[in-house]
Amino acid sequence: MLFNSYIFIFFFLPLCVAVYFLLYHLKMDKAPRMWLFGMSLWFYGYFNPSYVCIICGSILGNFLISRLLLREKARGRRRVGKVCMLFGVLANVALLFYFKYFDFFAQNLNLMLHKETLPLLNLTLPLGISFYTFQIVSYVGDVYTKKMKHPGTLLEFATYVCMFPQLIAGPIVQYQEVSNELRIRKVTLREVEHGLEVFCFG
Repeated sequence: MLFNSYIFIFFFLPLCVAVYFLLYHLKMDKAPRMWLFGMSLWFYGYFNPSYVCIICGSILGNFLISRLLLREKARGRRRVGKVCMLFGVLANVALLFYFKYFDFFAQNLNLMLHKETLPLLNLTLPLGISFYTFQIVSYVGDVYTKKMKHPGTLLEFATYVCMFPQLIAGPIVQYQEVSNELRIRKVTLREVEHGLEVFCFG
């Protein structure tokens, strides 16, 4: 879905804001975050639903790695924690390489060897994979260095990664910059009005 498309401007955005505002004022606790996460997945998978499987797999895998990292560091097993951190970073880089650079690498290798050693995969590059992969790597790194006081729940982490306003075009945001807003969010009509005003003026 594109920000300048009719479906986004006249349907997706009004629906997203209205229901989020309603759930917030009904004091339904996790419901606003769940709604925002679900809408972000719809936004992301609008053109290709298979993208949703990739980003959700990445979210779940990295959340589990981060929790394992926290557990091992709490036990004083720093070496194991470091291995977990390195594994998480390398797994994310490998995912990015697979989708973005594998064909480039295979094509050049085949040219150098003058034969088709590696077949080209011709994969469609998932939208925003660079942005959310680097965000996830920054999260894993911050968990390892204990830079954040509240690593967050799975829902908070997933919402942070999938937040549709910055999912496909950035900027890359560190988790601690938005963690308070994900946990304790104050919503007023004035803030909604200001946000819509900023959006309209671009």
